[in-house]
Amino acid sequence: MVNKLKIEDERLRLQEELDSKKSQKDRNRMGQFSTPTHLADEILGYAKSLIGNPPNVDMLDPACGTGAFFSALLKNIPSAVIGKINGFEIDSHYSIPAKKLWRKNNISIETKDFTTIVPPNYVERFNLLICNPPYCRHQHVGFETKNRLKRFISKTFGISVSGLASLYLYFIFLSHLWLKNDAISGWLIPTGFMDVNFGKALKEYLLKHVQLLHIHRFDANDLQFSDALVSSSIIWFKNRRPERFSINFSFGGTLSNPKYFYQIPYNNLKTNLKWSNFFRKDAIYIKKNYKLSDLFIIKRGVQTGSNNFFIVNKDTIHEFDLPLNFLRPILPKQSSLQQNLIEGDKNGIPIIENKLYLLDCDLTENIIRDKYPTLWGYLKIGIESGIAEKYTCSRRTPWYSQEKRKPPLFFAKYMGRKTVANSGNPFKFFLNDSSAIATNSYMLIYPKPEFEKLISAEPDLRNEIFNCLENLPSDLLLNEARVYGGGLYKLEPNEFLDVSANEIIRSIPSLKRILVAG
Repeated sequence: MVNKLKIEDERLRLQEELDSKKSQKDRNRMGQFSTPTHLADEILGYAKSLIGNPPNVDMLDPACGTGAFFSALLKNIPSAVIGKINGFEIDSHYSIPAKKLWRKNNISIETKDFTTIVPPNYVERFNLLICNPPYCRHQHVGFETKNRLKRFISKTFGISVSGLASLYLYFIFLSHLWLKNDAISGWLIPTGFMDVNFGKALKEYLLKHVQLLHIHRFDANDLQFSDALVSSSIIWFKNRRPERFSINFSFGGTLSNPKYFYQIPYNNLKTNLKWSNFFRKDAIYIKKNYKLSDLFIIKRGVQTGSNNFFIVNKDTIHEFDLPLNFLRPILPKQSSLQQNLIEGDKNGIPIIENKLYLLDCDLTENIIRDKYPTLWGYLKIGIESGIAEKYTCSRRTPWYSQEKRKPPLFFAKYMGRKTVANSGNPFKFFLNDSSAIATNSYMLIYPKPEFEKLISAEPDLRNEIFNCLENLPSDLLLNEARVYGGGLYKLEPNEFLDVSANEIIRSIPSLKRILVAG
């Protein structure tokens, strides 16, 4: 570590010496703003969390300057897994001294214009790219250079780039052909791309050609560069086909410990032209990635052991004269429900066509035989037909007792296929205004105690919450789901609990009192 710290001290002295020999005007024209050491370290530390444990790390910096990111790489990534490290720098004023500085570390720095270099073949590509590209405005990009790069982007990506685009945007597009599959890219760029017209091209690339992972926006009051009055962001993406899941957004603080963290559904980014809207001061920010587990307790419905025997309708009740005090209302199959609101009558019985009841009794056989002969007559059928000896029933005492479940506020269908009819969301939610429970073909969703108190104090809140559950972006659910043959998706209770709740919390400000404030 001593040598690593020593070489960074040498680099900083070199950077200061080289900067002092160039005018601020020249550096502004070329967009040359060196990355501060603390920021480079933070970025490489975060990169480490994204790349996991690859057998080797081959890193490229297309605009390396004196090598701030190289120094941070050596401090954050074990030397045993570091492979090749390559950098390009167009200005020989910086590249030649930097090449000499890093020669002993087997870091290759070439004095070349990255926009003119022929990309390598796939084997020679890189799995990590970190860059603080030149913040060079379009006025300083030559006409011929602009047209050449615009033609390349149009031909390669089918994206049209405005003539007002800054140089850093072209760097991002050009780097695509230097990346191996699943390579991680991190770009420290001005925040302006989120709103300006030329930023549309970059946003289209991020949503259609790579998997956008995270956008962190630094607080405008905390400038990252002492010599550049620009608000900065860092974008992270993986070189793979995009999956339409939610993207991590964060603001202020540091990458690893931001002031606010939240998730934006893919479709929201696709339809919102101004991404800075997601960073408005009046937005409802969330200090961490909350999950449904922060709001709810989720249990599977009851496993009866034999639905055909224990779940009865009115005809069976009348035929065997079953006592009502051992019957609990239970939902039929989801396909039998005509609407997603389960209303109940004055006794809590669901107002639905196919009314069903669960037989549930904890009394011993002797007591039932003496006091409830008709119920005993029915249970004898279960004994004689072998139901009492089935796996689930044989492990209960008595065998005809059931798992205890309170009527939940919400039910969820947790298994299904994506279809046009269900808008690609195989999961469905129900609001329960009855005393019904359900079998294990449903999930039973209960608000946690503090949340339940809030709902009791604000009765209209349950409808708001239900609307939020119904409108959860399908990608949030599918991201946690398992998929089986034929495109069958399934969410187990723990997987349901891992689904992000940030959209719900943002939609219902009163939830901040019990969550965000904490």
